[in-house]
Amino acid sequence: MVLVNMIADTKTQNIIVVATLILGIVSGLGLATSSSYFAGSYSLVANLELNILEVRITGLDLTNESINPRITLVFNANVSTGSAGGASITYFRVQVELNERPFLYTQQWRKNIPLVDQPLYPGYNRNFTVSEPIYELLDKQILYDAENSGDWTFDILLVLAYDVFGAAASPRYISFSHEGHT
Repeated sequence: MVLVNMIADTKTQNIIVVATLILGIVSGLGLATSSSYFAGSYSLVANLELNILEVRITGLDLTNESINPRITLVFNANVSTGSAGGASITYFRVQVELNERPFLYTQQWRKNIPLVDQPLYPGYNRNFTVSEPIYELLDKQILYDAENSGDWTFDILLVLAYDVFGAAASPRYISFSHEGHT
């Protein structure tokens, strides 16, 4: 009976109502923050832009087949807009064709992203380089033929692996066409 009289008191009722309102507001803000973070994670991935900046060929010597030339690809990754979230890029791999002839290398070229550069955020802007020597004579011949013809048309498939909330997400496939080299 004392509890019923205490709740019937106007002062106690006001305290209960205020406490309920505060709890509701705090819970609502927490839910809004969580949903914003969730949506932000996917917006970071959606707003991630990748561009190829440069293709470099070094060590190409038409007179000496024992020299292994090297192909270096430089990519830029940036997120210009979006909101905070829990997304990161972990690695990418590339497949390269030159003048519609695929290189026959046994491994796909892969670049593991350093831990410090993995988390995405608005304003993210990093350059990444992947570089592989060409050992196979058939692959060297593709480079020699391009040098002789002067035609350097690269078709590059980049497969980007990323995590959202610490779990691997479906990879993203991006195709580039690039003329020439430095």
